[in-house]
Amino acid sequence: MFTKKLGIGLAAALTGLSGYTAGLQAQQLEEIIVTAQRREQSLQEVPISIDAYSGADVRKQGFRDLEALASLTPGIIASPQQDQTIIMIRGFGTTGNALTVEQAAPIFMDGIHFGRMAQAKLAYMDIERIEILKGPQPVFFGNNATAGAFSVISRKPTDSWEGDVDAELGNNNTRQVSGGVGGPISDTLGVRFAGKYESTDGYLVDLIDDSRFPHQDDWGGRVTLEWNPNEKWQVTTKFELSEIDAGSEGKIICLTGDPMVYGPSGPLVAGAQGVGGTEGEPFAVWSNPPIGEGTPIPHRPLPTADNDCFKSNVSRSNEGPYYDVPTNVRQTNVRSGMLDIRDAAQAWMDWGQDPIAGPQGAFTRGIGGYETIDAINSYVDVAYDFDNEISMHLLTGFSKYDRETSEENFDSPFYENNQIRNENFDQWSSELRFTSPTGGRIEWMAGLFIQDTTLDNVTGNLRANVRDSLRMNTVWEDVRWKSAFSTITLNFLDNKASLDLGGRYSDISKLTFAGGQVRQWIVNGCPSSTLSLTTPVASCVTQTGLSGTLVQVTNPAEHDIFLPYNPALGLWHFLPRGVNGAAQAQITPENWKGTSGANVVGLTRYYTPSQGVIGQGPIGGLNYPGAIEGRDGDFGSTEFDPQVVLRYRPSENHSLFARWAQSFKLGGFDTGQTTIPSTYAEFDFNNERSETFEIGSKGSLFDGRGRYDLTFFETTFSDLQLQAATGRLDDPNANVNAGAQVVKGVEASFDFAVTDNLTFNIAGAIMDGKMQDFLGAPCNAAERRIPELGCDFDGVEASTGIPVGTIDRSGQEAPYTPDWSMIYEADYRYPVMETYEISANLKGMFSDGYFTDSQAFSKDVVFERHEDLSISLGFGAADGTWRVAGWVRNLLEPRQVYNRELDFTRLGSFVAEVSASNYTTYGLKFEYSYK
Repeated sequence: MFTKKLGIGLAAALTGLSGYTAGLQAQQLEEIIVTAQRREQSLQEVPISIDAYSGADVRKQGFRDLEALASLTPGIIASPQQDQTIIMIRGFGTTGNALTVEQAAPIFMDGIHFGRMAQAKLAYMDIERIEILKGPQPVFFGNNATAGAFSVISRKPTDSWEGDVDAELGNNNTRQVSGGVGGPISDTLGVRFAGKYESTDGYLVDLIDDSRFPHQDDWGGRVTLEWNPNEKWQVTTKFELSEIDAGSEGKIICLTGDPMVYGPSGPLVAGAQGVGGTEGEPFAVWSNPPIGEGTPIPHRPLPTADNDCFKSNVSRSNEGPYYDVPTNVRQTNVRSGMLDIRDAAQAWMDWGQDPIAGPQGAFTRGIGGYETIDAINSYVDVAYDFDNEISMHLLTGFSKYDRETSEENFDSPFYENNQIRNENFDQWSSELRFTSPTGGRIEWMAGLFIQDTTLDNVTGNLRANVRDSLRMNTVWEDVRWKSAFSTITLNFLDNKASLDLGGRYSDISKLTFAGGQVRQWIVNGCPSSTLSLTTPVASCVTQTGLSGTLVQVTNPAEHDIFLPYNPALGLWHFLPRGVNGAAQAQITPENWKGTSGANVVGLTRYYTPSQGVIGQGPIGGLNYPGAIEGRDGDFGSTEFDPQVVLRYRPSENHSLFARWAQSFKLGGFDTGQTTIPSTYAEFDFNNERSETFEIGSKGSLFDGRGRYDLTFFETTFSDLQLQAATGRLDDPNANVNAGAQVVKGVEASFDFAVTDNLTFNIAGAIMDGKMQDFLGAPCNAAERRIPELGCDFDGVEASTGIPVGTIDRSGQEAPYTPDWSMIYEADYRYPVMETYEISANLKGMFSDGYFTDSQAFSKDVVFERHEDLSISLGFGAADGTWRVAGWVRNLLEPRQVYNRELDFTRLGSFVAEVSASNYTTYGLKFEYSYK
C-alpha cells in the first residue's frame, strides 16, 4: 500500500510540475537514428515495427540485463527459468533448456549474431543504442529471428576526447561501476576504452542459515579502434573480455494448505525420511517441525496457504521463505524413494576436478548452485565508399565462451536432482554487403553471409534415487550457415511511395551428436549405525520387498569411481531399468532410505566400447548398460524467406506502411531428455516457421513536439518449437513441434515534449494469443488425474505404472500473451540558479494477467496482474557533467500468485523461480561525463 501511494504521489507531483511550467515554450523531440535496415535512417522512416532507446535512456534506471528489456517496451516479457532467461516478443520466443534449440529472438551485438543465452548476458556495456525489432526479421537479421531481434550498438571512438562513468551503491551490498573514455590518438586513428564491474551479496535470505544469495560478480572490458586513412576507407575493430561469477538462482516456496506439511504420510520423525511416496505426491515439504523431526536444524517457517502466497506472505525486506538448495538438510521421498547422496556426490565432484582422472569438462565448484561464464568477443568492420557512392561493408566477428552451471532441477528444498553443465562454444561469422546510395528511383542492398558455430557440452544429472543415478550426456554440434540476401526499393509518386522487395536464401548444415551414459550408485548395504570394517556381508542388505535385481559388487576396484569404505563391507548396487530387456520398477529398498539406511559410497564405472559392445558392459554376470548408444545426424535445411513492404507518405510528417514477411528457425535434436531415444521420431524436431502481416503508421505532431507509432499485426507460428510436459517419469519434458500458434494485436506509442523541461512517453499493446492447432499435446499432472479434463490415455509408463496420455490444446490461450500491457515514463528537469538542475525520472509498467507454463499449460501459478514502478531523483550540473541521484527500482515487486481454485493435484506446495526484478532495490547513483 505504501509503495502504491508513493507512486501515485510522485506521479501527481510530476503532473503538477508540468502544469507549473505549461506556459514555457516546449522543445522539439530529438530525432532518433537507427540501423535496423543496415543503413542509417530516421526511426520515423523505417517501415517496420521498431522501438529504439539510447544508452542514456538505458542508464537512467540502471538497466543492465536481459530482463530490463521487458521494462522498456510493451509486448516484451522476460521470464527467469531454470538455467536460462526466456525472452518473448508478442507472445513468441524459445522455451526449454536443450542446448541445440536456437533462439527465436536473438541479440545482434554490433551486427554479430548472439543466439545463445550465455552470449546475451554479456551484451550490456557502454551502449550507444538498443533497437527492438518486433516480428519476423528475414532479410537484415536472418539467423532464426522468427519472433524478432534485439540489435545492440556499442559506442565507438569520437572526434574529440570524451568520457563518462556511472557508479552505484545499493542495498544487498550492491556495487556497480561502468564507463568509457575515448577520442583521437592521431589524425586518422581513434580509440575508446570501456569497462564495467558489478557485485552483490544477493537479494534473498536463505531460510536455513540466514545467508544472502545469489551472489554475483560481473566484470568486462573492451577496447575499440577506428582507423580512417582517407575519406573512402574506415576500419573499426573491437576486442572484449567478460566474466560472470554467480551463485544459485533463487526460488520461492509456499504451502498450499493441503496435508503435506512434514510429509505425505504425516510428520516425519528422525530416521524415517523417505517413507511412502506415490504419484501425485512427489516430495515432502517441511514447515517448522521441532529439532530432530524432519530436519536436523531449525529454519524459518514456510508461509501458510492463501491465494496470494507468493506475495502476501513475503516481507518487503527480503526476509521471506526463500531457499538456496541446502545441502546440509536430508532429503525426503520421491515416487521411488530417496537416498542420501550428498557425500558421494561431493566426492564425485572432487574427482571431476582431477585433470588426469576426471571426466571431460571437469566440474569445479562442488554440489552447490552456481554459474560461471568466461567470454571473448571481437570483430573487424571494413567499410569502403566507391566513387559512384556505392558502399561496401565486410564485417567479420568472433565469439567464444566457456560456461559452467550447477542447478537443482527439482522444486523442493532438498538435494534431489542436480544438473551440472559445462559448455564450450565458438563462433565466427563474416558478412559482405553492398549498398546503393539513397534518394534515387531505385535503391538496393545485396550481401553474402557465412557463420560457423561449434558447441561441446557435458551435462551430468545426479539423482538421489536408484533410477539412472547419474546421467551424463555429451553433446557436440557444428552448424554452418551460408546465406545470400538482397532487397530492392522502388520509389514512385514523387518519392511519396515506395515498394521494398527482399529475401534471404539460406543453406545450413547442422551436424550433431548426442551420447549418453548411465551410472548407478554403489551402496554400503549395512546401516550406518553398524558400520565396521569387520561387518560381514551376510548381515547387511537383503532383497526383501525389492522389485528388480540387487547385485553385490564383488570387485569394487573394477566397478566404482571412488570408494571411501573397505571392500569387505556389503557393497551393492541396483541394476538399472531394462537390463536384459526387462522393465523394472526401481523401488528403493526400505533400509536404503534416509539416515537409518545404507550409505551411498560410489558410482559404477562408465563402460567404453573397448570394454564391450557400445552400451553394454559385463557386471555381476549380467549385461549392464553402462553407456547409452549415441545418436547423430544432419539437421540442416535449405530455406528462402521473403519480405514485402509498401510505404506511403501522405505528408512530410506522416507515413503509412504495410509489411508481409516469413522467417524460419532451424530444427534439431532434443538434448534435454533423460535418455537418448532409440528412434529418430523421438529424437528430432522440425524447423519452426513464422509469418506476419503488419499495417502501421508513424509520424510527428505538434510541430515536432510529439511523435507517434501505431501498428496492427497478426503473426502465425507453424511447427512451433516448445518444451512440453510428457507425463513420463524418466523424461518429464521434451522438445516438440506444436501445430500452430497465432497472436493478433495492436501496438501504439506516443512521445510528447510537454515543456522544455518535461517529456512524457506512453506505450501499450493489446494481444489475443491462441494455440491454433496443437493436437496430441502431452497431458499435465492434473489432466492425468482428472478424466473430466479431457486426457486421452494411451497406456502407462512401464517402469512406474503411471498413466500417460495426450490432449488437444487447439483453441487454448497461449502463454506469455497478456490481453493488454502498458508502459509509461515521465522525465523532468528543473533549473536551479542557472548552473544546477533537479531531475526526476519515473518509469512504470502494468499488464493484464498471463500464465508462464508453456510446458504443461497449467494455470496453478500465474501473474494475475503484472505491474511495477521505478523512480530516480537527482541533483546535478545543468550542463550534464555530473549528477547525484537516489533511485528505487521494482517498487511494486511483481510476482506470480498461486491459484488454489485451479490446483487439482494439491501436492502440498508450489515453487516459483524468481529474479532480482521481482524485488525492490534502492541506492545512490553518481554520474560524471566530460567532453
